[in-house]
Amino acid sequence: MLENIPNTRLREVSEYTETFGVEKAEIFFGILRDTIKRYIRLYKKRMEGGEPKMDELNGVKEEVVEKNTIKQTVLSSTKFTNAEQLAEFCNIDLKIWEASKIVTNQWGKSDKPMWQFKVIWNRIKGLSPQAIAEMVENHIKEYVFTPPTPYEVVTGKTCLEIQIPDAHLGRFVASTNSDKPYNMQLAHDVYLEANKYFYEMNKHLDVEKVVMLLGGDFLNCDNALQSTSHGTPQIEESVHKESFDMAIKTAVDTIEFWRSCGYAVEVKIVAGNHDEVRMYSLGCVMEAQYKDVDSVVIDNSHKSRKYFVYGCNMIGFTHGKKDAKRLRSIYQSEMREYLSQCTNIEFHIGHTHAEKVVEDFGSVIIRTIPSLAQHGDWEIENGYSGNRRAQAFVWHKEKGLLNITYFTP
Repeated sequence: MLENIPNTRLREVSEYTETFGVEKAEIFFGILRDTIKRYIRLYKKRMEGGEPKMDELNGVKEEVVEKNTIKQTVLSSTKFTNAEQLAEFCNIDLKIWEASKIVTNQWGKSDKPMWQFKVIWNRIKGLSPQAIAEMVENHIKEYVFTPPTPYEVVTGKTCLEIQIPDAHLGRFVASTNSDKPYNMQLAHDVYLEANKYFYEMNKHLDVEKVVMLLGGDFLNCDNALQSTSHGTPQIEESVHKESFDMAIKTAVDTIEFWRSCGYAVEVKIVAGNHDEVRMYSLGCVMEAQYKDVDSVVIDNSHKSRKYFVYGCNMIGFTHGKKDAKRLRSIYQSEMREYLSQCTNIEFHIGHTHAEKVVEDFGSVIIRTIPSLAQHGDWEIENGYSGNRRAQAFVWHKEKGLLNITYFTP
């Protein structure tokens, strides 16, 4: 019955028809022309008793709520210019929902315009950027920073590069599924063991600096849902906060070990396809931890490829999943100012957990570094059973690559 139709609906139909005409109103509202005319007559009759207040018109007038979708029709005397404003007006939590479509219409008098917004909100898969930022911010607030111990830094003519990609810290492998189990503590221990081994094997050399990769699937998952950055589920030992705590401990323990040996340390933060968000977050923690330590440099820039130049050597650091086919040439534009200085150019990548060397004579050497992580169920089921290894490279300022050391647990 027409008597039950609220003034907001009558006004909406009346003013839209007045602005765009009855034919467009039929299409827009999905009602017949005669019904529109009755709406207009009833609205004028009601308005003889006084104009409705603006605050009575503002609000969500229609709403359809489904499992993963909310469809709303919103009226407002205010023009909203972005999804955040609409979400606040409609009481939508942007940690859960994101706007996939917004249709805006205006009608009414120029001095008192009325706006209609038709919005479709979709449930966010995984964690929203706001939720991740809040999680990291809270975690950093709770983290207790221990002032690094001061050490005297030695000088020399060689640099030791530590390459331990694809640690997959947080991965859980039961002993029933593999010849050896794997968990967070074991990942931490073997990671530190490899670094200590590389020191023992190279301490007789004239080393002045250690450059180390931190990342490239250093963490096994990227969120509280225990999935990779792109949503692939993982078998994790514990909740995401505990694995992040262990990642901080592993990184700090490793850096402090090399500092205790008297070496300056440069850390290259490189995200993998498992830990794109959390590796950047871990880099932020490392930057805060060592902000007052001159002998430690944390490279947590937003660039996906990081470079290290040491004398005549240029080493590129990247995970290799997305850019492996373009590495032979991409450095020429990204590091153009160093090309005349560097005669030895290499990229060191991970991702495949297997060792491989591709040499393009006269250009660049691309080395794929194996992994120390124990094989998970997926690798075992698909027959990927390569050797668990890590590598260290000794670079001389004038002579280039002097030595490669292997560590096998």
